[in-house]
Order: sequence, then C-alpha cells, then structure tokens
Amino acid sequence: MKRIQFILPLVFFLPISTLAQDIEKDRNELRPDEFIIEYIAHACFRIHTSDKTIMLDPYADKVWIGYSFPKDIAADTIFITHPHYDHDGGIHLGHRPEWIEDTPFIMIPKKYTVGDMTVTGYAGKHSEPYGKEFNAMNTIWIVNVKGVNIGHVGDNGPLTDSIASLLPPLDVLMLPLDTQHHILSIEELEHWQTRTGAKMIFPMHYRIDDIDPETPKPKGLGQLDVPLMKKGHMKQFDSHYLKMKKSDVPTSMTYYVLDHYRNN
Repeated sequence: MKRIQFILPLVFFLPISTLAQDIEKDRNELRPDEFIIEYIAHACFRIHTSDKTIMLDPYADKVWIGYSFPKDIAADTIFITHPHYDHDGGIHLGHRPEWIEDTPFIMIPKKYTVGDMTVTGYAGKHSEPYGKEFNAMNTIWIVNVKGVNIGHVGDNGPLTDSIASLLPPLDVLMLPLDTQHHILSIEELEHWQTRTGAKMIFPMHYRIDDIDPETPKPKGLGQLDVPLMKKGHMKQFDSHYLKMKKSDVPTSMTYYVLDHYRNN
C-alpha cells in the first residue's frame, strides 16, 4: 500500500491558554539533560525539549471518542501510528485540524531527526479485527530524547518476535490500558512490558468521561484500567505533563498516570 507524508496548511492562529503558557515556561527552564512528556488525551502525547516539540497520534474533534482536540496545541512535527480518526487528527476522513502552517505529518516508518530528538518508526500490525481498510498498518514510534528511549505503540497488536528483535531496549512505553482491553489483552500488555524492558509505563487510549460528560462515549472503549495497574507500582499526577531526565526512569515497572489536557 502506498504511504504518504502529509504537509498540512495553515488554518488560523488562536490565543495561547494558561496551560500552554505554563508548559512553555517550564520548557524554557529545562536543563540540558531534561525533557517534558505531556499527555493531551486518548493516545495523544507531546514530547518537548528546550527547542523542539513533537506530537504523537492527535485525535479528530468529536469523532468516536466524543470530545474536541484542544485549540492551542501545536508541534514542530507530528507522527501518527495509523490512519484512524482517533490517531491521525481525522486527516483521512477529510478533516482539517487547526495546526500551524507546514507542520510535517508523518506515518512512514523510517528514521527522522527533530532537533536533538531521533524518531524511528517500525512497521507493525494493527490489532485485530480493526484496520482492514488500510491493510492493518501501524507504525510503532521510538523516540530517543536525552538518552531515554520512549515507545508509542499506537493500536499495534501483540508484540511478535520479529518486531521485538528490531526494537531497542525501552525506558518508557505508552500503552493502551482500558478496562475492556479494546486493543490488547492483559497477557499481551504484560508481554509488551516485559519483552521491551520498559520500566516507565504511560497509559493511554482509554475513555475520559469528564472532558465532555454530556457527549455519549463509545461502548467499545473502557475507562482507565486502575485495578490492573494497582497490581504493580502506580503514580498518579494532577498535572498533564512531567519534566524528567534519564535518571528518573525507575528500576522497577511503574505506571505513570498523567491528567489529561484541560481547556481553560
């Protein structure tokens, strides 16, 4: 199947929120060995260094998950795992997300450099039975930043030996963790965690009711699987982002639950 790298046009600029100002202040105060992991919602994260920002898997406004993408979120480069509307900003449905002019929008699995971040894509396979309309493609993105390897699996299915042999050892892993195990079973989640060696797990791809409580939520998507995470170590934060460095990676597997981005 032909894969395309998209360059998005300018739609319009919007005022910067207090949250965006807060993270920009912390970003300006980063030490040379530090970076920021930010959770927007669903499967969308941003990773910030002092000079560059990348975004992973933005979702489409009000499609399936029921809430709008924040209006003041931007990045230097956007990486998507696959062309589903809750991971690609709705581009493949013809949506026009409000991102800045000429933002590279990438899903081709190869190696990229964004400032001092290296982002490498590995061709995986979407979990069954979804994604047949695009041959079940799913790119697993590995971000190396300040010596830390961060993996975002998107909607990938079980970790196969062939894919595992290609991946570098991971410090951080962003995994779908909803109570209905919409993407991965408990056994498959555990295999991803143990085989990659990741000690810092960021849950994603779960239902968030408080963003828009009046909007019906999808039946196939469960809430955050807190009971599963309580079998191990779990840290829950009031903030939607975390400043960190290599030495902050724990020695035993720990779940880091960030708040979602709140429009204000």
